[in-house]
Amino acid sequence: MEGCQVLIVDDEPLILTGLRLNLEEEGFLVTPAIGGEKAISVLKTRVFDVVITDLMMDSVDGIEVLRTVKEKNPETVVIILTGYGNLSSAINALRLEADDYLLKPCDPKKLAFRIRKCLENMKIRKNNTSLQFQLINRNRELEQAEKELIRARDELEEKVERRTGELLLAKEELEKKTLNLEKMNTALQVLLDKREGDRETLEENIVLNVKKLILPIMEKLKINSNDELSIHLLDVLESNLHNIVSPFSSRLTSKSLNLTPAELDIANLIREGKTSKEIASIKNLSNRTIDTHRDNIRKKMGLQNSKQNLRTYLLSLK
Repeated sequence: MEGCQVLIVDDEPLILTGLRLNLEEEGFLVTPAIGGEKAISVLKTRVFDVVITDLMMDSVDGIEVLRTVKEKNPETVVIILTGYGNLSSAINALRLEADDYLLKPCDPKKLAFRIRKCLENMKIRKNNTSLQFQLINRNRELEQAEKELIRARDELEEKVERRTGELLLAKEELEKKTLNLEKMNTALQVLLDKREGDRETLEENIVLNVKKLILPIMEKLKINSNDELSIHLLDVLESNLHNIVSPFSSRLTSKSLNLTPAELDIANLIREGKTSKEIASIKNLSNRTIDTHRDNIRKKMGLQNSKQNLRTYLLSLK
């Protein structure tokens, strides 16, 4: 707090000089003003951290100086100096927002201590005021947030209620569609039974379409592709298509082997010489999952207790 600006006011030059010297020794920057009129004139152009004023002065007294200071800057500390006979007047000054008072004559050390104490109290009051404003703003924010939450809750409840009604209607529609699907399934089964005789012709058409329509396009894609992974995937896809239309695929998909579509894909990749790690990368599966599929394929082919290589066996099915 040393170095703070202090205005001292008294109409006795000797007292003013003594106060100035004592406070400057304590590290304060002191400006003296002889009398209240001079003090008010100085206060019009400058702002001080502390104003120390005598209470009883001719013309303009300490009370008027106090009012002027607080009107201009309420945060300036004002300390009243008074004689013993003016104690009641000093107490009245405190009611007018004076920060402290001291009786004349006052000890310089005590005065310096009271100045620092008043400055600390002013700092605390400023902090408290700031905290109060923050608390008020925070409470407003919380109130606003509470209103927003209540509104959001009400909107959510309304949406849930509306959605529940929609789901009930959807359930009824689903039940109706399920019944219709059952009827359609029965009709489709009849059609499938009738179309069984056309199966061989359909298979021949599939093989012809794959060879004439799909494989040439894939070949063009491989030629025009610069991405190694894309070429690799196209090779795998082409190989799988060949296998689908080959006698090998017909044997793998027969009822006697009973392979699932996933096992069939993996069996084709094993036959192409792909490792479990490579197959896992292509299928975007874990190595453990691929190993499980390999075990299931061996079991369905009767190789679970055999040391025969799975790829060798698959190649022998040509």
